[in-house]
Amino acid sequence: MKKFDAREEGAISHGRTFNNSPLTMVAGATAMERILTEDALKNLNALGDWMKEEINKMFTSDESPFLMTGLGSINQFHCTLSSNQNQVLDLLFFNLLERGFWITERGLVSLSFAMTEEDVQRFIVASIEATQKVKATLK
Repeated sequence: MKKFDAREEGAISHGRTFNNSPLTMVAGATAMERILTEDALKNLNALGDWMKEEINKMFTSDESPFLMTGLGSINQFHCTLSSNQNQVLDLLFFNLLERGFWITERGLVSLSFAMTEEDVQRFIVASIEATQKVKATLK
């Protein structure tokens, strides 16, 4: 655990979201025992891969300054411009927020077991609309 101690030289960085939260740890362990089945995980990851493929198809056909990478249920928007990448990702963040979707400001997208194909389809549409709006502001 010393490798994760931020006070130590060469520590491994981590998000710190769930540190020192026994309730979160118990909830996570319970979810893993009762919800996380091989089929559920396979379906969730397939949903994430489908989402990434659909979004990237539009990015390619639209010459968008964005790309989505990732694996399964964890994906990331990237700005392909050589400058102002953080500002462009901020614009994407706020445009998606206006459409009812909250990703991280750096562009991380995480799917959960509660999400349906319809939820992800709505996110795909919102992502395409948001990235097109951002692209239009860059002209």
